[in-house]
Amino acid sequence: MRLLLTAFLLISHSLVLSCNLVDVVHVSDEDIAEAVFRFQIERCYETNPHKVYFLSLKSNDPTSEFIARFKPNGPWVRRRSQMSAEFTDLASGERGIVLSVEKLTRISETQFQVDGACVAGGLSMALSIQ
Repeated sequence: MRLLLTAFLLISHSLVLSCNLVDVVHVSDEDIAEAVFRFQIERCYETNPHKVYFLSLKSNDPTSEFIARFKPNGPWVRRRSQMSAEFTDLASGERGIVLSVEKLTRISETQFQVDGACVAGGLSMALSIQ
């Protein structure tokens, strides 16, 4: 049993490594922005989570295809333009948070620097991830 478990761990570890090495080449700026937005949804205002998140990508609304990446699970994700001046969803009236990714800089094939922010009403949190 112990030998089988050790073999499974070695095989699963090598699969993860090979997948990561293959996927690095195909990472787009949108993939990085999605990862940052998911990080922001999980971490920004985690003590006071909201139901609606309004996304801004490089000071513009993300495309419909990009927004669709967030549909299968989790909170509502909307475009920034779907928010009122009072930080509420124009359709539901639900209060939300603006999440932005303003700058994506590819440092190398495996490294990016991302500047973004989380804004809830008068409160805000800026972040730079590298």
